[in-house]
Amino acid sequence: MRVLKSNPNELVLTTGYRELTVVYGFAIFVILIGISCLAFAVREFLWEWSAGMLRMDDWPEMASAAAFAGLFLVTGFLFLREFPAQNCVFDKRSGIATITNRPLIRICRPSIRRLDFPHIAAILLGEQWPSGCAASIVLDSGERIPLTPDFTAKASASESAERLCEFLERPLYVGVGTERVIKFPAGMSAAAQIAALSCPQCGGRLPTVSREASHAACPYCATNILMVWKGGASSDGETP
Repeated sequence: MRVLKSNPNELVLTTGYRELTVVYGFAIFVILIGISCLAFAVREFLWEWSAGMLRMDDWPEMASAAAFAGLFLVTGFLFLREFPAQNCVFDKRSGIATITNRPLIRICRPSIRRLDFPHIAAILLGEQWPSGCAASIVLDSGERIPLTPDFTAKASASESAERLCEFLERPLYVGVGTERVIKFPAGMSAAAQIAALSCPQCGGRLPTVSREASHAACPYCATNILMVWKGGASSDGETP
């Protein structure tokens, strides 16, 4: 996901079909394999049936071949559905985020979802196959809304998550590789900075932390989490 527009009142993030060429190409390749396997199984079935050689023992083999082909087809279509082209508009004037998904298999029927800023609790940057990492919006209900990664630029997910963190003034949870970090934007109020946080590893509630805290330990999974305060004291005592 790349930044299409950025100003003090509006942030627009987008991932178009062009940025998804790699994953769509893989999905279509998998679907073609499934179609080929299914066509081969059907051809064998029709040949044996027309030749009068079809026996009861052949049915399990035919069913297995159809299931094998179906596995490829389902996998390919899942890739097409799970990585839609996406346009996200965050408008501070209205306090509403508009997320538009345009799946390749439903080009004429995009889905639109609107979120009120107060319901957005945090931004999450986590691992996702096959893109490596991807950003998500975490609502106060715990629901996660994934942002489609840009497969042509590996650093775009991290950049868009950082920009969104600063624009919305929400904490950024980083759970990539061995990193377990919570970053706080400079514009967050003192009250918001000491609000209850969740562990990037297990999602458990962390102890209340103050602005001066540099680390926190999750009481549930014992993960040690680094706290990064932008515009203030960092973990090594310097100002970032």
